[in-house]
Amino acid sequence: MRKYKMRTKISPYLYILPAVIPILLFFYWPLLYNAVLSFMDWDLISPNKNFVGLKNFRSLFGREDFQLSLINTGKYVLGLFPLSIVIPLALSLLVLSIRRLRGAYESLLFIPTVLSFSVACFVWIWMYTPFDGVIAKLFNAVGLRPLSWLADHRVALWSIVIVSGWRMLGYHQLICGSALKAIPEEIIEAALIDGAGPWRRFWSIKLPLISPTIFFLLVTTVIFVSDYVFIPIHILTRGGPYNSTNNLIYLVYQYGFRYFNAGLAGATALITFGLFAVVAFLIFYFGERKVHYEN
Repeated sequence: MRKYKMRTKISPYLYILPAVIPILLFFYWPLLYNAVLSFMDWDLISPNKNFVGLKNFRSLFGREDFQLSLINTGKYVLGLFPLSIVIPLALSLLVLSIRRLRGAYESLLFIPTVLSFSVACFVWIWMYTPFDGVIAKLFNAVGLRPLSWLADHRVALWSIVIVSGWRMLGYHQLICGSALKAIPEEIIEAALIDGAGPWRRFWSIKLPLISPTIFFLLVTTVIFVSDYVFIPIHILTRGGPYNSTNNLIYLVYQYGFRYFNAGLAGATALITFGLFAVVAFLIFYFGERKVHYEN
């Protein structure tokens, strides 16, 4: 009887063990080891790791590249909001209003998501070419002067935002479209009978009912924004010009694998993790109150 009770208590933990072990090995252990490295002076090559305490953290806040990367990360978050929430929602409403060829339009919008991010970046390099690129030709056609999209520090960051937003647009449009399709038809019909116009139906009925989906897109955009822009930064600008497109995650890569300073890289990663954890907590704390969940 005792053996049976013991097996009954242990069995649930044994079932989840295959899932827990990879999480411990590939997430929590690297996170813990990174925290240890943030207090060390190590070049990733020497067997000696020197403990320096808070020196790396003090050094970071005095470095211009870290301050600029922190500001740029905030710009990326703000710049991706319209491309990850507002425009996908607007496109979903437009697509759902189409009676014929709706599936064709949805497929065309989803194609960028299917493309490899690196392939998409090389396509945009060709489009951004200031002399014979597609965008330059369009500017010339309307009498405007072409821009140096990736070489001008004033527009390079927003060029990265456009590429990242274009890449995730179809996926987010699909999620918004699915949420809108799930709204019961009888609710919309009741609003029509009461005389509610298109704007009133959207603002008072559709938007509250899809607010959990909007909240999900908001949280994922904030949490993964640095991952969304890492590949285009690395392929298109390498953080330039003059660090104008750098962000915190790419700065971790630069400190660790370009300058071989594991201490600064670890401190930057730890600060980034803390910042995004605080932002995510604030979004959950204040934003979830506005979310309408059906009973």
